[in-house]
Amino acid sequence: MVSQRTFNQVRGANLLLENKCFMTAEEECPLHGKQIKVLFKSMRKRDMFKMAADGILWWFEYYFDDKSPNTVNDDGISVFYVAYRHGQTSIAKWLLERGAKC
Repeated sequence: MVSQRTFNQVRGANLLLENKCFMTAEEECPLHGKQIKVLFKSMRKRDMFKMAADGILWWFEYYFDDKSPNTVNDDGISVFYVAYRHGQTSIAKWLLERGAKC
């Protein structure tokens, strides 16, 4: 049986979930000091191409925001291609559903 902690580490916790004060974890950061705010900022700034190659779907669900699913790196390689090339079909499907071009 998989523990809840292990499940959250693998799948990612729902960072958009609101508490009883209708605040997300990120909105509640100022109440708990700088370290947690720094953590959220570092997650938001992660390299989407590495996230695609590693198959980190929860990053795309929570941090992709208004980025184009057709974003390319300095070599002209699309984030969709990176996901597909590394066998990350869940990321590739997610990007296609948001308008990525093959």
